[in-house]
Amino acid sequence: MRIVWWVVVLASIGCKRDDAPTCPTVARTLATSLVPERDDVPPATAAEIRTNLAGALEARCRQDRWSSSALECLRGAQSQPDVERCAMDHLSAEPFGKLVRLLAIDDLRLPAPPPRLPPPPKGDFAPSDIPECQEYRAAIIELSACDAIPVGARNQMRDAWNQVASQWNDLAPEARAAAVQGCKAAADATKQAAAACK
Repeated sequence: MRIVWWVVVLASIGCKRDDAPTCPTVARTLATSLVPERDDVPPATAAEIRTNLAGALEARCRQDRWSSSALECLRGAQSQPDVERCAMDHLSAEPFGKLVRLLAIDDLRLPAPPPRLPPPPKGDFAPSDIPECQEYRAAIIELSACDAIPVGARNQMRDAWNQVASQWNDLAPEARAAAVQGCKAAADATKQAAAACK
């Protein structure tokens, strides 16, 4: 009889889930989903935001006593709309409002991505959102008006500029700093070439 009892106890222990969602694990999972790696944000900055968000979510979870059903739903959330849907379905009005307000705090979110500039019309020189590269662009436009340069070569200059300009607008902060220096040097050389053409 004692053996049977131990078998029942062990079986019941084996049936229990050891991966039940908790406030810390769900908070970390949500922070990872809501603060993904992004090329325009330094990894250290994203990691700091992720850590701060996880801490704030865990505190909110503990203080508002999120239900097991809410934790289960939130564990699978991949985006802010997913989080808000889970909160709406499984939290009462007050905890739901607190969570939504928490997710709206700027310091706990990635900054908005830089605006993407529209592609240039055929024959135009694409703008750049880097001021030093805009100066380089102006120098190229001036040089492309030089009649001493064959039309084909001028078209190649324009196409080459448009190709690199589209890449510069998507650079990470460290790479943008290098592009600034490159544009300064290229602008100086292009201005000299344009002056010689006059």
